[in-house]
Amino acid sequence: MADADEVVEIEAHDGHGLGYLQQTAQDRRNVFAALMEAVKTHSLGQISHALYDVGGEYRRNM
Repeated sequence: MADADEVVEIEAHDGHGLGYLQQTAQDRRNVFAALMEAVKTHSLGQISHALYDVGGEYRRNM
């Protein structure tokens, strides 16, 4: 059991986690299927950070 001060990281075991999502986005393919797999094992924040690492921040042209 982890102490209150200890941080425990949990990684996906299915091979279709954040790495697969990032690779799909880098290859400029449709990310819908990769997102559906990622949400099974990762939080919205983890997914958002992973996509931000690949593509940066979206800025709308005005």
